[in-house]
Amino acid sequence: MSLSGTVEITQGDRRILVRPYELCLSDATLPGGIRSINHHEAFRGIGLLVPKRQLALPEEHMAPLLARPLPARQGVGGLLAGLFTQLATDATGYRAADGPRLGAALVELLSALLGHELHARSTEPAPGRRRALTTRIQGFIQRHLHDTELNPAKIAAAHHISTSYLHRLFQAEGITVTGWIRHERLEHARRDLADPALREVAVHHIAARRGFAHPAAFSRAFRAAYGLPPSDYRRRVLHPAV
Repeated sequence: MSLSGTVEITQGDRRILVRPYELCLSDATLPGGIRSINHHEAFRGIGLLVPKRQLALPEEHMAPLLARPLPARQGVGGLLAGLFTQLATDATGYRAADGPRLGAALVELLSALLGHELHARSTEPAPGRRRALTTRIQGFIQRHLHDTELNPAKIAAAHHISTSYLHRLFQAEGITVTGWIRHERLEHARRDLADPALREVAVHHIAARRGFAHPAAFSRAFRAAYGLPPSDYRRRVLHPAV
């Protein structure tokens, strides 16, 4: 995002001019570049580098959004741009312990913006619309991980689709609905355990806030996923051996 000055961003065969307070998505693993188009105009910009695996969007579905203008004045884009700019231009008032949660907020806002933009492309073929719906559903799940009664029926009803269609959407992603919920709960719990600001919060409280009703079941699932019990994982991350 440009803060001042206009730049040209290339991604493959696409070129786009990015003006102040406009957002543009690019893939750092693909050929591309950025250059100022006016040597007499000062350019300042900020960038957010996000691992693709953290976005609730398969890589192939991000391609239509690369080197395209993304809204930054209102809606989800405005929220992202506002937080983005605030964090980049004024670091006062934040502690190191705030980093993980602020980073997660940026990633979730970016995922929401990409899902919104895909859904807004009403001329896309049916697969694109299905992908956009799946992204919205995944965002809904992430916002309701604390709900121990979150299940396929409740998710389908909230999106006015049948449960069978919900299952087909996730089958196309190579995972079950319940499997995706479990993965997201574990991943969010893992982030919480690694957050220095939450070091005094008991493991079973972290499990409960992420939707695990039974501590023993959480411990078993966490160990199966990450190779360590939750308490050992927290100790290793927060108190690494010197």
